[in-house]
Amino acid sequence: MEQGVSRSLRLAHKWAAIAVAAPLLIVIATGIFLQVRKPVEWIQPASERGTATFQPQVTQDQVLEAVRAVPRMEVDGWDDLLLTDYRPRKGIIKVRTPGHLETQVDATTGAVIKTGQRWNDIVMKIHDGSAFGGRLWLFLPAGIGALFLTLSGIYLGGVATARRWRLRRHSQRHADRGKLRSPQTLSQFCFKYHYWVALVVMIPWLIVVSAGLVLQLRHEIPGIEPPYKQGISTVPVIDYQQVLDIAKTIPELEVEGWSDIWRVYTHPANGIVEIRTKIGFGAQLDAASGEILDVYARAGDFWEDLHEGIFGRHRLNGMQIFGERKIDLSKWVFLPVNVIALLLWFTGIVVALRSTVGKPRPVSAPAVARVEPLVDTGAAALPLVMLEPDLGTVSASSNGRSDWDPEALQREKQAMFERRRAASRRLARQRTSEGSDAAGVGIVTKTPKDKLSRRARNRAGWRRRTG
Repeated sequence: MEQGVSRSLRLAHKWAAIAVAAPLLIVIATGIFLQVRKPVEWIQPASERGTATFQPQVTQDQVLEAVRAVPRMEVDGWDDLLLTDYRPRKGIIKVRTPGHLETQVDATTGAVIKTGQRWNDIVMKIHDGSAFGGRLWLFLPAGIGALFLTLSGIYLGGVATARRWRLRRHSQRHADRGKLRSPQTLSQFCFKYHYWVALVVMIPWLIVVSAGLVLQLRHEIPGIEPPYKQGISTVPVIDYQQVLDIAKTIPELEVEGWSDIWRVYTHPANGIVEIRTKIGFGAQLDAASGEILDVYARAGDFWEDLHEGIFGRHRLNGMQIFGERKIDLSKWVFLPVNVIALLLWFTGIVVALRSTVGKPRPVSAPAVARVEPLVDTGAAALPLVMLEPDLGTVSASSNGRSDWDPEALQREKQAMFERRRAASRRLARQRTSEGSDAAGVGIVTKTPKDKLSRRARNRAGWRRRTG
């Protein structure tokens, strides 16, 4: 039963890997690119610090005027801006355009700090499939397939590990018989390292895939990333001090000062100001009147951090999950895991294709009779004749075959030898127990067929047919 389940799951694992190969490669490659966006200035401009923290003194109009002074931004009014992102802890305001350009403005003085291109925004759209409209119909099934590959791979890896331990104990009992050596093919090499590498990274990779699948449905799952409301005007009027005063009046946010607010986003196209707190709650205000449009628990930031390997930075719906201390494993654990996932993709596809496309039909090895030394049973001796594969023929005929496994052939040979020897001994004991007065070595008195057991008759018939 276990072998049947393993074989069916292995086939499903192989075909699922082939089906999601292309989108999964895009996801892994762009994921590695996004994982290094913060250390690499070219991918995403590093966040600078303003002259003061938690003290925003500039108005919305002053931010717009500061960005207008940057020719590269090509901004004339609020319609040319995608959003503004105020970060109280750093004391800066990041202003972004639809062309993915970014200017950082000092939140206290209004001075322009730096301007750069945000390539990570472009790659992020490719990463989730929204760049070409394939987020739900292509990349979501690919994410489900990746989760299935991870879970089935963990099961198959556990079964294979248990089998390896059993075979290792068996080989230690018969270590004197030696092992058959043969050059490894490309499929065997890839399968071997695919197996061992997968065992090392299976837990963090399961976290990456699971959190990524949740983020893929962030707009469809309530509480992950709520939809934006629409304000009465596309020109923001309320300043940051008014935003803080309104946030203090919302009990769900639990805001007492700027230190309790994580970010403040202004979306001119929607006419709203979005407040995000450190406890995982958010609120949307009308950017012109300051009216509270929506208050919600927002878990998107938590799942993004979990997807990258950052623990303890945010709360989930007000609950502390991993403690107050921030644990950042994105660079030293999850980045190598993503790189290794690319290796797993390559080795897995090689094994799947080599065992599927152009696979030759298995060639049966001819049986070669081999006569073992006579088994002394006391009254008589029985020559032990067994059939074993012709190793030279098998080696020649299986050149290039992806299923050729020298160790498995050696184990089958050993098991067949033990079965044949045990059967010969039982038959010899049964015949001698019937009484034999024959003398000489290698001559055994035949017992009538009706006095032989059914198993012994089958064995004798098999030896006559095979010579």
